[in-house]
Amino acid sequence: MKYQSGYDHRLFEPEYFELGFPLDAPILTPDIAVSIFGRMRLRAGYSWNGANVIPDWRWILRGSAGHDGGYQLLRLRLLPADPWRERFDRVLQACCYEDAVTLGWPAWIARGYADTVYQGVHLFGASAAEAASENPVLTAP
Repeated sequence: MKYQSGYDHRLFEPEYFELGFPLDAPILTPDIAVSIFGRMRLRAGYSWNGANVIPDWRWILRGSAGHDGGYQLLRLRLLPADPWRERFDRVLQACCYEDAVTLGWPAWIARGYADTVYQGVHLFGASAAEAASENPVLTAP
């Protein structure tokens, strides 16, 4: 059996993220597509590990999926870390804010949490964006 470890969540329908910046050429992988207009699609079945330091609360899950998809593109060297790492960190921040407000949080509290999440990935996420490869394919037994 061949498998990969390190994933906690799986999408049951595609999820879309507006990156806010156009690309020179589209990107297409088995799991992720990005149009020249800067719209990223994670396919149904896409798996990701969620938040790394804080619990996978509902207000962070969507953003963590988009962030992990973006960082995967950086690790695959399909986009340069500068300026795209910052852009994917901002996608996470925006999703956290939007989802917390959708859940009924006051905007000022949602902004504080979203900003804290952004600061965390901005300060400590470089190694995740620069990893040499994806989770390796393992074999059992």
